[in-house]
Amino acid sequence: MRNPAADAAAGSPGGHLAAAVALAASLALYVLALALFPTTGDQDAAIHAIYARFPTDPSRYLSVWARPLFAVPYLLPGLVGYMALRVTTVLVCAGAAWLTYLTARRLGLARAWVAIPLTLLQPALYGVGVDAMTEPAFALVLSAGFLAIAHDRPGLSAAVLSFLPLARPEGPFVIACVALAWLPATVREPRRWLPRLALFALGLVVWQVGTTLWTGNWYFLRDTFPWRSDSAPWRGEWDHFVRAWPQIVGWGALALWLAGLRPSVRAPLLRLALAITLALLALHTWLFMTGGMGSTGFHRYFASLAPLVALVAAAGAGELARWIGAAPWRVVVGSLLVLNAVHAFVRLDSNPSAHMGRATLESIRQARRLVPGLDARPILSADYFGYVLLDRDRDEPALPVAGHDVTAPLLARYPPGTVVLWDNVTGDWWFHLAVEDFTSRGYRLLWERKTELASPLAPLYWRKGAGPAGQWIGHRLGQWPYRDFRQAVLVKE
Repeated sequence: MRNPAADAAAGSPGGHLAAAVALAASLALYVLALALFPTTGDQDAAIHAIYARFPTDPSRYLSVWARPLFAVPYLLPGLVGYMALRVTTVLVCAGAAWLTYLTARRLGLARAWVAIPLTLLQPALYGVGVDAMTEPAFALVLSAGFLAIAHDRPGLSAAVLSFLPLARPEGPFVIACVALAWLPATVREPRRWLPRLALFALGLVVWQVGTTLWTGNWYFLRDTFPWRSDSAPWRGEWDHFVRAWPQIVGWGALALWLAGLRPSVRAPLLRLALAITLALLALHTWLFMTGGMGSTGFHRYFASLAPLVALVAAAGAGELARWIGAAPWRVVVGSLLVLNAVHAFVRLDSNPSAHMGRATLESIRQARRLVPGLDARPILSADYFGYVLLDRDRDEPALPVAGHDVTAPLLARYPPGTVVLWDNVTGDWWFHLAVEDFTSRGYRLLWERKTELASPLAPLYWRKGAGPAGQWIGHRLGQWPYRDFRQAVLVKE
């Protein structure tokens, strides 16, 4: 059955050519990030990359934390290297943005092409879109499921969305929201809709059967469940994500998203997108307040919902076109998209963690210079990210992310010759270990450096010694440069 609104949109300024130009322009910002940031700024991305490059155990690609919908497709790029993993993620983001555009077009939204930059230029997605992270894979599957709904293919949509739990733990909650939206139709026509609802279990069934056949352990998923109910290192405030929402979606997208709230309430699929967004906002707020599932309040959690935010914002862009006319619309929306692009890039570039890679490369060079034979040993990091323990046989258990009372006593278990790359961002924050914890337990300090961890472009945003106004601007743009960055290379005697 043809959609007259979609047909009208096909002939509007929102055609494929405009969408292709929008996609290329948006991806240019991703290429810039690939060029400027040599490694990752997120510890989880480092671990995901290590797992993809060294898939030595099923827990590294089939477990709950590994997230097989992300991990399995990344095994092949992992053989090539970390840059291949990052490029793969960029392609995944591009796919999610294109499917979101097709959904907006199918819904008959005027100038549907704006859904592409409104997806890709959200700071939360841009921050993980050039890394080995799971949120983009979730966003891709979510956008595919919504496109199937837009084409009136609920069975296909249920089958696609059923695989969301294999990418992110938010998956079951998205499925629950969609199932709830379909409940009235199920009550009216149970024989037609109950089989469709049953398809929501397909992904979990495939996961369970696959892990059982591969590992021989029916309880593999239970045994690899990574979270405890109180596993977060701190608790958050009830309005944390609400206050952070402009930083998550970007100021330009936020304006259009707010403009799209009213028309979205009237359109069933947009209403569902809005309901899922608000439901997960409430869920993550509750998890952060209670410390559930290790929630630490990261903005990137909502990168998974970038397609849904973009659909509502695209509806807002259409509303704006009706309010102000075509010519002013181009100026206003163009300015908002540029604002979002600048916001996304500055947020990434002004985060000191994004520049840890270059600093840690120096640690690697020093370690190889000072430790004989180190060149022949694998460096188990995401191309030199952060905190690394280099043990001789790679059989030692990983150092856990935990408090000082847990991590410090474990340092003695590593064999002589273990090389440690330490810094006071990852070392202090994640493992709560200082250099002195190592030197007092048989490790010799080989090299140490104190420097500033900041972007080479930082002078464009702030200057050293800036007054209160300059500091306020720096904090709004991102994080202030980490001025007391300390690194060390140590070896176990």
